[in-house]
Amino acid sequence: MTSRTCAPRRGTTSSRSFWCPFEVHGPERTIDVVLRWRRSDEVTELLTDPPEPVVVGRAECVPDVCALHPEQVVEYEYEGLLGTELQEALTEWEESLADDEDEEEEDEGEDGSGGAAGYATYEEYEAAMAAARDEEPYEVDYRGDLSIPPGWKVGGFASWHLTDPAPVDCRECGAPMPPLLTVDAGEWGGGSESWIPVEDRARDGAAGVGRSARPTGVLLGRGLMRVHTCPAGPAHPHRLSFQ
Repeated sequence: MTSRTCAPRRGTTSSRSFWCPFEVHGPERTIDVVLRWRRSDEVTELLTDPPEPVVVGRAECVPDVCALHPEQVVEYEYEGLLGTELQEALTEWEESLADDEDEEEEDEGEDGSGGAAGYATYEEYEAAMAAARDEEPYEVDYRGDLSIPPGWKVGGFASWHLTDPAPVDCRECGAPMPPLLTVDAGEWGGGSESWIPVEDRARDGAAGVGRSARPTGVLLGRGLMRVHTCPAGPAHPHRLSFQ
């Protein structure tokens, strides 16, 4: 079993999450996840070498050894769940940013290269275009840069970037179930550069999606798994959602 632990203040209730290293052993042939609740002041001895599963379905089901440096960030509701007026205001804001960038490019003028004809070979033209794209300013938007940060996290909102938003309600009492734990394949990507730590920008480059962007090496389902719990009753069965 693979585990990740939330680190609460002493004396509070915490959850330890386990999942089977095979992706078809759970309900509906998905990942089998088990939650164990406990009080942190009752934990007397911590394992320095957590046990590793002997047999796994895929290596990506078991996290690689890596350092954990948690930080608290503010995030906002997924844009598709916001009110119509607020969504329209966000669209206008993003369009205004794009218009400002277009004006800056027009002020700089054209280089007069005449497209591919201005280069000795098409390969040189492609290389020049790739270099130009790398120098283009990063386009900030609500979804990728301000709303829901990518990566592993405890709490927060759910992103529905691959599917339409779907209700995740408790099957016992009907209460909406927010995410307790999000397990993501990467900590950032090409559309979420603003979340790249300064230290990793220097290592992987401005749009780096190298090894430091995927420190755990985990890839569950389509890349992102969420464990939802009921706020009305911790003992109520949890639910999973995938993106």
